Amino acid sequence: MPQTATQGFSLIELLTVIASIGILAAILIPNLISARNKANDQAAIAYLRHCVTSIEMVRKPGTLALPDGITHCRDDELRPAAMGEVSAVRSDRVDVDPTTGQYTIEVVSAAGKTFHYDGKVIVF
Repeated sequence: MPQTATQGFSLIELLTVIASIGILAAILIPNLISARNKANDQAAIAYLRHCVTSIEMVRKPGTLALPDGITHCRDDELRPAAMGEVSAVRSDRVDVDPTTGQYTIEVVSAAGKTFHYDGKVIVF
């Protein structure tokens, strides 16, 4: 009875495949990291805009005064519009001037970029 020989891949073929995968990974991973950082920055900007909307929603009718104690976008004073924890945001801070009703917001994205709202525009 004749035996059939089974053949596998040669060492050169395996090394070629491993090298090809390594080259593809070296090209792809930096692009994926860059895309993730951009997505985190965009999510942080959206969070900042939502924070502005939340603060404007809680102004008192007539006087347009803001509630006391707002220090960040997750404060209970901003309920029900306040947002919970967002993975794309590392930190946020709200500074309110109670005499003028003006406020500034600073949001730091998970990628480390800081965004400011100065009461009129978002500054990148």
